[in-house]
Amino acid sequence: PMYRSGFLLAGAAPAWAGISNYVGLEDGVVTAKEISLMNLADADLVVLSACQTATGDVLKDGVYGLQRAFKNAGAKSIIMSLWQVDDEATYLMMSCFYKNRFELGMSKYDAFTAALRQIRTKFPESSHWKSFILLDPEIR
Repeated sequence: PMYRSGFLLAGAAPAWAGISNYVGLEDGVVTAKEISLMNLADADLVVLSACQTATGDVLKDGVYGLQRAFKNAGAKSIIMSLWQVDDEATYLMMSCFYKNRFELGMSKYDAFTAALRQIRTKFPESSHWKSFILLDPEIR
């Protein structure tokens, strides 16, 4: 299951199309398995603002996907989405979150919940803001 989640970096099109001219080189395809083998113990927060980044294969011991990969690699907290997200709402959500966290000095949890409240004023439909979740926010 950890090979079915991941993301594509710039230049990954040939590898994704099955053209194997990357022998011994990075192909631009990053799987959840590859992420899980990284050392991200110093990563306080990983933000996955694309669509459905919290999803994966559900097995008896949990969900296997990007969130498990980043947690296995040592990331402390993850912001991710459960379903399709609107581009404008996502932009506003992330802008508000980063401003709250780094300009205003809020905790991850407070910055995240404040950002959700802020985007709800412009996008009252829950589908625009309810998709985002914060895993392991270290509430203080």
